[in-house]
Amino acid sequence: MYTYKAYGQKIISEIKIPEFPSLENEEIKKPPQIRISVEERGWASTPTQEEGCVKANGDEIVFRWNSVGKFLVQDGRSIRIFPKPHVDRGLLRAPLLGPVIASALFQQGFLVLHASAVELEEKALAFFGRKGWGKSTLAAAFYAEGHSVLTDDVLVVKLRGESRPLVAPTFPRLKLSPKAAELSLGDDPDDLEPVFEGAHKRARYVREKFSADLRPIGGIYVLDRGEKEMSRNLTRKESLMECISHSYIEKISHNNQSIRKNNLERCKILSKKVKSKILTRRVSFDAVDEVVKYIKKDTKKE
Repeated sequence: MYTYKAYGQKIISEIKIPEFPSLENEEIKKPPQIRISVEERGWASTPTQEEGCVKANGDEIVFRWNSVGKFLVQDGRSIRIFPKPHVDRGLLRAPLLGPVIASALFQQGFLVLHASAVELEEKALAFFGRKGWGKSTLAAAFYAEGHSVLTDDVLVVKLRGESRPLVAPTFPRLKLSPKAAELSLGDDPDDLEPVFEGAHKRARYVREKFSADLRPIGGIYVLDRGEKEMSRNLTRKESLMECISHSYIEKISHNNQSIRKNNLERCKILSKKVKSKILTRRVSFDAVDEVVKYIKKDTKKE
């Protein structure tokens, strides 16, 4: 049994998750908030046409991938994995660290977004954007300048009982293309392992300066493409729409109206309390340092 601290949670797992920091202090005595178990029975061998989220209601969300296995998320506290026989256990981590654990955190009451975030002046600065639009590369550029990375891919936001939404850091790893790892951080891509077997992106650990402490959100940038760096404030309605479109749960709600309503209410709170901007910038490795400078200057105006 392995004990970890990630997403602001104590996690006990029957499978090894090397991406997560191990829990070795007094917190190890506390009860876990999420328990991950592996059950060899329960996998239906007949392939299904539908993959990904196949069932969702208030207390239970089920995922299935024919090549990997089935994942049952219950009450935000239990993740039961039914692996396909003889599957490489490392392959289980790809869905587990994405939509599966995102669903558990949503069930606990968090808002879970597809975004990256870095620490800037003791606050979290989040980046929304389409797949492949440079969220991780931008986070890597901030890290190269001495800023800690709070999350890459899964942004966990605590809303309950807080005057200002807080970000729970996930774990100290970036998923970077080989070129991004080389040009942003000076790494030799051949020295970095793939995120999972056969993946193009590399796992780049960023443990220096990583802290599991919650951070207030200082702002959100929605990434866009253009000829030069410029930004504009989003209206509250625009911010709400961006929040919904980048919500993990919106993509896996299986059209469950109760889940979508809860997610909408959480997005309303975030869009009301945190300022969002559209950031138009050049999308090239040559320009990323200038983008970082622009963002730092832009945030000082607030």
